[in-house]
Amino acid sequence: MSNFRIMLLSTAAIGFAGALATPAFAGEVEKSASFGGHVNRLVSIDDDGDSTDLHTSDAGASMSRIRFQGSAKSESLTTKAYIEVRARGANSSSNVGTGGAQTLSMRHSYLSLSNSMGTLVLGGTNPAGDLNGIGTADFSGANWWGVDKDSLNPGGANNFVVTGRTAGGQEDGGLGTTVSPMHTFTSGRGGVIRYDTPDFNGFSGSVGLKGGGDAAEEPSASIGYSADYDGTKVAAGYGYTSRAGNDTTYKNWQSASVAMELASGINASVMYGRKNNKVSGAIDPTLWSFGVGYDMNVVDAGPTSLGLTYQQQDDGLVVNDDLKWYGLNVSQSLGDYGTDVYGGVSRAEYSRTGTNYEDITSGWVGVRVKF
Repeated sequence: MSNFRIMLLSTAAIGFAGALATPAFAGEVEKSASFGGHVNRLVSIDDDGDSTDLHTSDAGASMSRIRFQGSAKSESLTTKAYIEVRARGANSSSNVGTGGAQTLSMRHSYLSLSNSMGTLVLGGTNPAGDLNGIGTADFSGANWWGVDKDSLNPGGANNFVVTGRTAGGQEDGGLGTTVSPMHTFTSGRGGVIRYDTPDFNGFSGSVGLKGGGDAAEEPSASIGYSADYDGTKVAAGYGYTSRAGNDTTYKNWQSASVAMELASGINASVMYGRKNNKVSGAIDPTLWSFGVGYDMNVVDAGPTSLGLTYQQQDDGLVVNDDLKWYGLNVSQSLGDYGTDVYGGVSRAEYSRTGTNYEDITSGWVGVRVKF
């Protein structure tokens, strides 16, 4: 670990030493500041087989956000300060007691220094291992609305209810035990020191540390590729995160994704995630996700996008359990208004030997307004 820390800091220091030694004159530096964000609200109906609820909430896939950015740029150096706050309005539900309070929470708070040798990032943001891993290679314009590949439904009802049958064959509604098998295959944002390479003919990479101080250090790295071949876009990425120092269960997380979009707007993506257990023979949760979509221009207001996703997770809670998820998203951009309208449906099925679980079915409509 010590050698890794020294290598990371040395690489960053060497990359920026030349730029900092010969700063630009004040008159050659271009400064700018910006403010923006969006409000993203939806209405959904979620049926977990035991109850049906009507929810109104900030969309789980992107929520509502407020962004502040300032930068200074010259020929030799670019500095940037960035803050992004997640804004969650008062969520409501027809099921008494499941509503949520209004909250503000920090998504990003970091600064960066960039030159021809790459970018050094310091602060609270995404670690290196998440930059080119699961979910990052995707061209569909419909995937980041009410439901995405990392959440079962917009209302957050990812609990599966245990079901049973009486002697007469009727469903026993008294069995209220639930399980939450869905895993997250990304490390998540935190305090990081990260180095991002410049673009090398479509290839890029990142390496960094997350945590430190009272928290165990979490090294991670990723590599990505993107290109446009006469209108055909391709992208691929792989991310690795070591969890050995701060996870009692898993030693590392790995993820990868590949995507393509034709000039016609037809697109497809494949994603993979895996958590490797420290104990030999214990469960190693894995996730496969497949998506197809079509981005088209059928109205003057803006692009219309369709996205269909199938996802399968194995060994989430016990050996040989199985979680399947199907989702369809539709979105319409209203470019002149800075507005997107979307909707969709999803179904999630969880199975485990010896126990029956209800399926979860959801439908939603929503609007995102940017400012």
